[in-house]
Amino acid sequence: MGTRLSDHDADCRPAHRAYFDPSAPDQPVGEIINSLSTVTDCPVDEIEPLAETFDPTSLERLLTHAAASSDGASVGLEFTLGGWTITVGSDGCVLVCSCGVGCALEERADCGRGRE
Repeated sequence: MGTRLSDHDADCRPAHRAYFDPSAPDQPVGEIINSLSTVTDCPVDEIEPLAETFDPTSLERLLTHAAASSDGASVGLEFTLGGWTITVGSDGCVLVCSCGVGCALEERADCGRGRE
């Protein structure tokens, strides 16, 4: 049975936040890997291949399509990899959390607007 998003830890905050250009189809996967490398203090080439969790090409296509959409809709995907919960959105935001599914719900709303 899946975890309900309402069951998330309201006190949990992302361990890492990063951004990519949502119009560039090759950037989401690279930014996910770089973000995992940052939080794990592990070289990029030692990060578990994303293809063992999901199809990276499909993710890139989904995010690129959503970013190009004129209806203003956004798409997000949340998955767990190596004990970390990663949330990636069509707004170009990547959040990495250690506290489980739905950990960054409050953060997601403003993620794409908070670029530094």
